[in-house]
Amino acid sequence: SQLFNLNRAIKTQEKSIIKINQEISQEIQRILTPEQLQQFTSRLANGLSLHFALSNLSLADKQKNKLWVFLDSAQSQIEQVLTPEQLEYIRHL
Repeated sequence: SQLFNLNRAIKTQEKSIIKINQEISQEIQRILTPEQLQQFTSRLANGLSLHFALSNLSLADKQKNKLWVFLDSAQSQIEQVLTPEQLEYIRHL
């Protein structure tokens, strides 16, 4: 039925986004120093978005480049998973 197919599609999207988020977390942990990671985690816990939490860290140019290239790629992956309507909704948050 249509509802079953919709639920299956949503579960597939959810699994894909969870996987991408796990990859983001792992890559951030690889790139940041332990001190930076602690600051980043604290900022996230205080409600800052991922981008604001990262942009407020004192990152070396090499770290910045690695992070932004990776995050751009991750964003592209997420955009491929979502429908146009979902993307439009997220852009207005």
